[in-house]
Amino acid sequence: MQDANTRFPFTARILILRQFLWGAAFYGTYVLLTKFFLVELNYSEADTIMMLGAFGAVGPVFSAVGGFVADRYIGSFRAVYIGYSAYTIGFFMLGLGAAQVNIPLSIFSIALIGYARGAVSNLSDCSVW
Repeated sequence: MQDANTRFPFTARILILRQFLWGAAFYGTYVLLTKFFLVELNYSEADTIMMLGAFGAVGPVFSAVGGFVADRYIGSFRAVYIGYSAYTIGFFMLGLGAAQVNIPLSIFSIALIGYARGAVSNLSDCSVW
């Protein structure tokens, strides 16, 4: 009989943790952005839905671009590190833009998060051996 700690290899644990943290960051931000656009920026519901739709759609659209750049120019390992660095910087900038109610910085941050998400969406399993 196997011990409970040996059922999953270390790589599987890292991938599950990464997916959990990604989901918490992405969907948590999605919920907070709804309130931010509606309450703080006084956007209409239609404009809020449009912005959140763009936030959710940019990642899958740019996954092909991220895969092409990684395969052709910088390599998958480097693309994962660059993509997650940009993803983290985007979240910090979004927090800064929301704290200062800086609309251009907030929208730029949303775009950066979406592009970085797309850049690493099909490469993130390569970063763990």
